[in-house]
Amino acid sequence: MPFLVGDRVTCNAAKVLGNKHAKQRYGRLFKEKELLGDVQRIDGKGRSVKYIVYFDEVATSKAFSARSIRRHSTAAGGNAEASIPTAISISSSSPNPPVEEPHDQESNDVGDGSSLFCHGVQWKVVDGIVEDWRSSPQFGTHILWGNDVEEVHRTPLDYWKLSFPSQMLPDVISWTSDQLPVGCPKATEEEILAVFGVLYSLTRTSEARRDLWSTKDGLFPAPRFGERYGLSRDRFEILLRHLSFCSALEATGDKWAPVRRLVDGFNERRIQKIFPGWQLCVDESVSSWRGKDGDFCSDGMPHVTCIERKPKGVGCELKNCADADTKIILQLEIQEGASIMANKEYVAEYKLAGTAQLLRLTKPWHGSGRAISADSAFASVTTAIACRKNGMHFTGLVKTATRMYPKKYMDEVEFPELGDDVTLVANVEGHNIMAHAWGDKVRKCFISTHSTTLPGKPSNKRHWREMLNEDGDEIGQTEVFNKTLKRRKVVESYFDAASIIDINNHLRQGGLALETAWRTQSWACRVISTVLGMVETDAYLLFKRFHPGSTKMSHSDFTEAVAEALLTSTNKRKRTHATQQQDSHETLPHNIAPLSLHPLYDKNSASWVATYASRACSVCKSPCKNYCTVCSEMANGSIVALCGLKSKHGSACIVKHIYNQ
Repeated sequence: MPFLVGDRVTCNAAKVLGNKHAKQRYGRLFKEKELLGDVQRIDGKGRSVKYIVYFDEVATSKAFSARSIRRHSTAAGGNAEASIPTAISISSSSPNPPVEEPHDQESNDVGDGSSLFCHGVQWKVVDGIVEDWRSSPQFGTHILWGNDVEEVHRTPLDYWKLSFPSQMLPDVISWTSDQLPVGCPKATEEEILAVFGVLYSLTRTSEARRDLWSTKDGLFPAPRFGERYGLSRDRFEILLRHLSFCSALEATGDKWAPVRRLVDGFNERRIQKIFPGWQLCVDESVSSWRGKDGDFCSDGMPHVTCIERKPKGVGCELKNCADADTKIILQLEIQEGASIMANKEYVAEYKLAGTAQLLRLTKPWHGSGRAISADSAFASVTTAIACRKNGMHFTGLVKTATRMYPKKYMDEVEFPELGDDVTLVANVEGHNIMAHAWGDKVRKCFISTHSTTLPGKPSNKRHWREMLNEDGDEIGQTEVFNKTLKRRKVVESYFDAASIIDINNHLRQGGLALETAWRTQSWACRVISTVLGMVETDAYLLFKRFHPGSTKMSHSDFTEAVAEALLTSTNKRKRTHATQQQDSHETLPHNIAPLSLHPLYDKNSASWVATYASRACSVCKSPCKNYCTVCSEMANGSIVALCGLKSKHGSACIVKHIYNQ
């Protein structure tokens, strides 16, 4: 019998909402859920007839064939809704929660009608938690300057030097000097700082690196870095090529030696100078790398990680800990591969890599009562208990590490509306733990040892939708609107801190973008650029947080101020014998150019002669394709050939030519 307009019909929730949204709304019982609706309109004739049905519960209209809907019956057993458990919210707990079924062979779940067991842990549904289990006060971040200078008198360079591991700068100068070619003057502190200044300057210009030393004015004045800052391009390239953060002996025994000292120095500096606030965040960052992989060549990155969900997810993964108050990175840990990480601290004790990583990253603050927020890579019941044993609190988002956690029950409980929730509590090894499920568009399950289920600040999300005319057709315009969703304090506390490292990553990769500006084929230089980017980003965040006049300075202005201050330090260096000798040589004009530009080859009619122009280097006698234009003019017509910077002996030949002529 055909349906008529006004008939009450039922349809499976999966057909109305789709499998994905039906499962999010009704849990794992979505395939059995039936929605009740009214036939509003009938379109078509014969076999192509379609019934337009409006469903009150989900406020949705959809067209169905006669096979997809059934006439509603009020008889006993006719309504499928009678078999679906009602939602458990914070205001009305269920007296008979379902028994959690075993997740694996080790589970011994049983039910007694008022609680459920997961791997021996008893969970109870509660109306709510109104008293925070964390009794420590909430406090902010402090900088340990070590002097009495007022904040208003501090400069962007002061904040950069605070963020940079300055305690290892003398070693960096020594290691870099040891790597320089024979005859090249040793590096100085001012020159190393100037190299950093040039690298930061590259992020503020679209010109090539060599153009920073240009002296030809065009529409805009030439940068003239050599004249303005006393650092020639040749000297900069030589220092950058041999910049080292480890000794030559260390580099032979440890694959990560070129960057390990820098990471350790970064961590040590944060412990010395930063007193973090009460809330920390643990997550990961990636030093993007598309070059050589150490699995296939000896000079490639020792371990390359691929994280598909990240925009730049291929490269060196750095697990990190950040301060929620200032958003700065506090600790870094290089991910060296599964076999090496399995031997790290805490792995043997807790068996879970995520738990061990979180404890290592937060070790300097064990026993401080601070609260840690982390995503599903770290969150589990084991992590929560480990934090309590080490004098900290934890809140995390549980997805896969579900042992001892009532994940199945959380997924199956029905939420009639978005924003509904359910809370369970347990006591494990003498520590109180909360399991909380929140009905967002995608259901989220939390594990926490602190906070409450009192009403929190609603979630406010921006949405976009196509605007329609009176006939229901799109008009090519988009409407922006905000949608709020109720949530509890425990959810609000987690999301206030969970995105801290993502914000820092965005400022470093999307704002500063030093990894993009410093083009290199060395994986060590790429990781160094990432750490230097974190140093500058953290310095900017600290400046914005503590300096009284920070509201007038953008991130780009801060970067320019730091670069300018680092570069001008070269004009203040001490006039030692070595620097005087170096300056006397640097005042001599030298310009390295391709041999194909020499007049001898330009006058030749055969273009291939200029293309394959080659001569013996005046220093090493190897075939080369470059020459010094100034010295060639002074040599009465002869060509002073030199190896280029990219050649095997290039930097050494240029150094000997400049300093030993």
